Amino acid sequence: MIEGGRTPVLSYEQLTALGFHLILHPLCGLFAAAAAVERVYAKLRADGTTLGDDQRRMAFDEFNALIGVEEKYRLAERFGAG
Repeated sequence: MIEGGRTPVLSYEQLTALGFHLILHPLCGLFAAAAAVERVYAKLRADGTTLGDDQRRMAFDEFNALIGVEEKYRLAERFGAG
């Protein structure tokens, strides 16, 4: 299913009732990310800063945790690349 595509977006319950066993949402995250990127750069263009928009962005520490920065540092040390 692709939001805004030709087929209607149905709930999990509706799709399973119709007999679907594999349900994919291939672009919903990308669409949300694209909207967020557009908003933050519009603010930057308009205000010359991203300050004051902190609630709409993931914090630096949260992002590092999401992508596993600490684990990558541990691997680098383990294999002598740190």
